[in-house]
Amino acid sequence: MALPAGVTISKCQLTDRKGDDHAASSKKLANGNYQLAAFSGSKTPFSGTEGAVLNLTLDVNKDMTEGEYPISLTNIELTTVATKAINPVGVSATLTVSDVKIGDVDGSGRVTITDAVAIVSHILGEDIDGFVAAAADVDGNGKITITDAVAVVDMILSGTASAKMRVNVEDDVLDPQ
Repeated sequence: MALPAGVTISKCQLTDRKGDDHAASSKKLANGNYQLAAFSGSKTPFSGTEGAVLNLTLDVNKDMTEGEYPISLTNIELTTVATKAINPVGVSATLTVSDVKIGDVDGSGRVTITDAVAIVSHILGEDIDGFVAAAADVDGNGKITITDAVAVVDMILSGTASAKMRVNVEDDVLDPQ
């Protein structure tokens, strides 16, 4: 995985699709790229066929300027339970860095449950003083929905509520079918 200068991986975690013997790792290579792995020593498949298998927490240097930065995944190797190789083409994504703290919809400088409540109130048509719409669109899809409120709660529970960035990845880029 190639990340822009000033961006590092601080945490690499498996999602709830993992089994008992699944493991994940990330390693920074000499060329500055990262090697990511999600695997099972006993070849146990991940549960389900949709959704993320790996979540990454990215740290952005506080001096990084606003803008969109490319992220790319190359040399992707996937296998099926029958060890059939699937080699999708490289995947690209965009990291958007902004001065808006994603999820901090009330502008307090912190992401709290009050922000999730403010998003719900906004959806219900209430006029919220100081509401920061750019911070409320947590998933970056251009709309403020209940999914954004849930994402704020997830940020709080996972400890990632300090993010100043949004990553947009093309949908279905790794669909092996």
